[in-house]
Amino acid sequence: MALLDLEAEFYKCVNAIIKDPPTFYRMMLLDQESKRINTLGVTNSIVIPLPLLKELFQQMEQEQILKLGTKTGRSMTGAFMDEYSLELEDIKPVKKSQLMLALATTQGWGEFKLRKLKPDKKVVIVEVVRPLEMDMPVRKGYAFTSGILGGMFSRLLHHDLVFKHYKGKGESHFFCVDGTE
Repeated sequence: MALLDLEAEFYKCVNAIIKDPPTFYRMMLLDQESKRINTLGVTNSIVIPLPLLKELFQQMEQEQILKLGTKTGRSMTGAFMDEYSLELEDIKPVKKSQLMLALATTQGWGEFKLRKLKPDKKVVIVEVVRPLEMDMPVRKGYAFTSGILGGMFSRLLHHDLVFKHYKGKGESHFFCVDGTE
């Protein structure tokens, strides 16, 4: 019987992902003590069925959804960066951004693609194919996706950034830091 060192295999996977973010895989474990789901080592992730999320969003105001998205994006990015600080230490902002967008994609919030990043000028443009809100009857300005991106890039670039949805065509929607389209 072969014994598998799961921690070593896990870190090999993380290193492969950091080198090539588009090859991100969804890896989840249920912590038996806390009953919380760990996503790629980042704790406190939960899975919420889409029908429940739709119902919650319909009961919330746009500003509340934006705040929820911002907090989620900031928290997810912070937890991941804290967990893998040594591996991410020498990684350039573009690679870190691609990695975090790949993590957002694995969460089922849409397919996130970095289109432009100029950290020194606070210019960020992200394309999201089939953002989460597309499946909802009331989209409320794509506030959750805007919040996720704002929280994520605020944490990555160490500036408070606000994203807005600025155009969509078919399933592709573009989001930018407010004022940089």
